[in-house]
Amino acid sequence: MAIEPPPPGPQHGRAQEVGPNDDIGFHNGGVEHHFLPGAGAMVGPVVDWIRLCVPLFPDVALTPLQRVAGAVDFANGISHVLPWESYLFVNPDLTLHLFRPLRGEWVGMASATHHGSMGVGMSDTAVFDIDGRIGRSCQSLLLDRR
Repeated sequence: MAIEPPPPGPQHGRAQEVGPNDDIGFHNGGVEHHFLPGAGAMVGPVVDWIRLCVPLFPDVALTPLQRVAGAVDFANGISHVLPWESYLFVNPDLTLHLFRPLRGEWVGMASATHHGSMGVGMSDTAVFDIDGRIGRSCQSLLLDRR
């Protein structure tokens, strides 16, 4: 059985920070994002390669699972469809299905966010490494006006 090929790798993307950057946090100091061309203003579906840059514990290398779990938590933020300035979108849960371990440090994500009119949404993400598809993640979202 063939593995679904990955999108073009992180070297084809452009580095960009994600979300509000008023304070230093994990989202803008602990990871690298390389968005593939076509990401535009990062509203709507997007392909992003993410690399975690800091360990969970000093002097302990990140495991492949830790790298994927840390990256896929960004799905709703990288593919948001509502403006950061007007809405909060909290992900109360995250489901991750992997059928093989990550190879390398970069996690590729083809993410889309969807929402209804009742304050509920979801992100849906295909997850890749440089060799191909490794799984899928989904997040439930609670949406609220700021």
